[in-house]
Amino acid sequence: MQPIAGHAFFHGPEAVKRYFGSLGIQYIAYTDFERALTIYNRGHWLANRSSPEAIWRFEAPYFLDLMDNLEQLASSSNRVSVFGAQRLVHLD
Repeated sequence: MQPIAGHAFFHGPEAVKRYFGSLGIQYIAYTDFERALTIYNRGHWLANRSSPEAIWRFEAPYFLDLMDNLEQLASSSNRVSVFGAQRLVHLD
């Protein structure tokens, strides 16, 4: 989930926005995390917080943090397009 140094995990939505901006990313597209298929589904990651597999327990907080931050960015942006379960957020 992180192509270069300077990660924004656990620093809130504005840090995520700055991080993507530093990479030249202006738009984020995602599927509603309540409706998405397994790996992008919030329920999947909530359950994995207590998985018997260590890798899933380790990854779960990162996926959930990114999901929360993307949803907060979408709710605070004036430039969000919704297409069914799909969201396109302009990170202005």
